[in-house]
Amino acid sequence: MQQMRRLSKNERHEKILHVSARAPYVRISSLARQLGVSTETVRRDLQELCGSGLMERTYGGAVAPPMAPAAVNGQPAAGIDGGAPAVAAAVVQRVRPGETVMLGGGRIMLPTAREIARCSVNLTVITCNARIAAVLGGNPTIRAVLSPGDYNPKEDEVTGSDTVAYLEQFRADLAIVEAVGLTKDGLYESSFAVAAVKRAMLRQSDQRIAVAGEGAWSRSAVRRVCTLGELDEIVSPEAPDETITQALGKVQTALSVV
Repeated sequence: MQQMRRLSKNERHEKILHVSARAPYVRISSLARQLGVSTETVRRDLQELCGSGLMERTYGGAVAPPMAPAAVNGQPAAGIDGGAPAVAAAVVQRVRPGETVMLGGGRIMLPTAREIARCSVNLTVITCNARIAAVLGGNPTIRAVLSPGDYNPKEDEVTGSDTVAYLEQFRADLAIVEAVGLTKDGLYESSFAVAAVKRAMLRQSDQRIAVAGEGAWSRSAVRRVCTLGELDEIVSPEAPDETITQALGKVQTALSVV
């Protein structure tokens, strides 16, 4: 039987990047089989790739880093690089073993999903985002449920009436959604279809958390998802202005600046 030619480190790195470009999540064990090397070799390769910013580690494997965020109404999307890690680390502390969690899509939500996959156990997570489902599925103690719907390849996400109807079959302990914009009047989303999905997740959950990236405060978008009073907590790397702070106090919505 002809043996597989031993790949150089650079060739392995190229192969790993090629695989990760086609799949949202790659497992160490699967890469080891494909490359014909030990899992320890793959771990070292991933460590180097992650150190170079070409990959990001998660439970049992790695993912390609997210693409740059799209602009909203001509403005850059809410903070991804600066605020996301701190927000993700804070949000995962709100997740308890055995819970059912609804997780919306978004640029901050992907790092949040990675942190949940790394730290949490015995969860059922319902999401509309295929990339998030793949990341969570890497943790064998997490049941990742991907809702049906109309697929948007740009966002790797489903929306539409089928998605909303599917979410309405569940009752969750916790919903976590990302805010494109937040004003004294509530949480906003730039897409009507995405707003409907986020609204359904919040409606079907006992506890409701919104995450807001850098620049989200005082930005409004096309569609309001909910009022501030319909949220239990907002987690953000930035503090809002005095007007929004007073509005949050009136409705007793907690604010965590991380």
